[in-house]
Amino acid sequence: ARRAGRAVLTGLKVIFLGVLALVLLVLICMDLPPARALIASQANSALANAFQGRVTIRHIGHIGVSGVAGVDAVVGDAKGKRVLDVHGASVDLFWPGLVWDLVAGGPDLEIAIGGIRVRHIEAMLRDDGTGQPTIASAFLPKEPSPEPEQEAGETTIRIEGVELGHAWIHGGLPALAVIDAEIDRLKASLTIDPRATRFEAGVDRLRGRALPLGLVASGELRAKG
Repeated sequence: ARRAGRAVLTGLKVIFLGVLALVLLVLICMDLPPARALIASQANSALANAFQGRVTIRHIGHIGVSGVAGVDAVVGDAKGKRVLDVHGASVDLFWPGLVWDLVAGGPDLEIAIGGIRVRHIEAMLRDDGTGQPTIASAFLPKEPSPEPEQEAGETTIRIEGVELGHAWIHGGLPALAVIDAEIDRLKASLTIDPRATRFEAGVDRLRGRALPLGLVASGELRAKG
């Protein structure tokens, strides 16, 4: 009986180690350049018809169980003109836990993102013909969303930390013909739930150029809501 018990225990250990080795192999292969390129291509295909604009992932530097890093992407508006260029983005998200919650969790879902970091963003403000920037509608759904079911659960999104190294915002709108501004070292946190959106944000340096009379404004910003 003891020998049989030891044999079963040994077999379970072998199975566990085999499954662990297989998972590690999948994770290692997933982070190889060809696999990252394939994942980016599949993501682009999935995003192609999701929004009125178009989101294209150009590069993924790293993929792991804790998230992604080194992501470069570009966003075009509904007319195909570039409105957002993102460099060096990373997201800290333990996605296996999220998948488990989606499959085995209850109706309510909480998505906890440890952090989002972006090295540089360039935003181009273009008039959509109504005085609004086209970037405002780039992320709107291409097709109307169906009405949620009455018994559907609630989803809460928590982002513990957002860090942006540098941003350049430029372009023009009817209210301000020439826009040219830079942001350095933005830090924020954000919580979105069905009842409210709460945030805290701070900018170490905000600089505006091309102002009337050739003035240049510079300062810092703190906000909470």
